[in-house]
Amino acid sequence: MVERQMPQIVIGDRVQLRKKHPCGSDQWIVTRANGSDIGLRCGGCDRRILLPRGAFLKQLKQVIASGGDPAPKENS
Repeated sequence: MVERQMPQIVIGDRVQLRKKHPCGSDQWIVTRANGSDIGLRCGGCDRRILLPRGAFLKQLKQVIASGGDPAPKENS
């Protein structure tokens, strides 16, 4: 039997979820990672939501950047 490891989620992680937010973004920043809920801030419109940990893990597609990694910046 293959065991699936749960990703370690920490505050500041940038994650991609399977479904897009109504604003069109699928990237989120983790703002709360302890307890049974995960707090997220939309990378597009800064809307904040809370998801139960189970629902979050089902929706999680990938961790884009770890909390310790600097976020990529665009040069304008």
